[in-house]
Amino acid sequence: MKKNEFDATPSALGYIYQVRYALLLALKKISEVNDPDDCFISIEKLDDIAFEEKGDPVELLQAKYHGSPGNLTDRSADLWKTVRVWSEMIVNKKDSFEEATFTLLTTESAIPGSIASHLGIDEGTIQRNVQAALDAMRKIAQETGNETNKKGYEAFSTLESWQQENLLRSVYVIGNSPDILDVEKKIKRRIRLSASGHHVDAFTIRLEGHWFKRVIEVMSSDDQSAISIGELVYTIDDLRSQFLPGNLPSDFDDIDPKDIDVENDERTFVEQLRLIGATNRVIRNAIINYYRAFEQRSRWSRENLVKPGELQKYW
Repeated sequence: MKKNEFDATPSALGYIYQVRYALLLALKKISEVNDPDDCFISIEKLDDIAFEEKGDPVELLQAKYHGSPGNLTDRSADLWKTVRVWSEMIVNKKDSFEEATFTLLTTESAIPGSIASHLGIDEGTIQRNVQAALDAMRKIAQETGNETNKKGYEAFSTLESWQQENLLRSVYVIGNSPDILDVEKKIKRRIRLSASGHHVDAFTIRLEGHWFKRVIEVMSSDDQSAISIGELVYTIDDLRSQFLPGNLPSDFDDIDPKDIDVENDERTFVEQLRLIGATNRVIRNAIINYYRAFEQRSRWSRENLVKPGELQKYW
């Protein structure tokens, strides 16, 4: 099939990846911070993903998603676009970044001996070499003719020598990051501590649904800029209580069906209400409750949250 030149799938996946990866990182933060209520995560505010503690940025992340395998070379646009963003942050000095770490997450691979590999996390025989990365970047930034990276080269060159060095000492490049489906698997592993094995999928669906909703609310708001990790803890605790033995999650409490036609509804329970003289308002509420109960029962069944025959209790 011929590729559509207007296909925006890669861009869309990139944004979804960013939000989903942010949830994974937030779940990890729960066990790392002293007080979840003092730690906040933002998306597309300070950076692709950013963590703040007591008002100060402590971790800024750029997430680069690619659907097909590739290498992060010394002149990769992903690398220099990221460097540009961070360099301009430091020059503008809108926030204090002295204690912050800068992380580039990419699904691409860091070639041994490359800038990305020099700025990786110490792991086994692969060790960081900030000076080698700094020398290579200073040399490359003086090159001309690369219009794609031009602004990145200029932004890095604008920094004082000591600023360049301080920046790279705080930069970490993590290659071969999990793809968008593998991130979901990692989220489910984190959920194992909150839900029993056969509830993990249903629990994750609800947690992700709440998370995406909150991200949209925050990104659309002029008053909110970040989500408290403490709020995520509360959400997990609330969901956990819904999945305790003897409990079932309630997903449709606030859902109202559209196009309710009280006058022409001929279902048996509606006719019975008419026989006892119920008002249209009472009948309308009955229809709404019937819809909620029907949809909830169907979802419990689809997600295997009830035992065989147990649905009879809710008829």
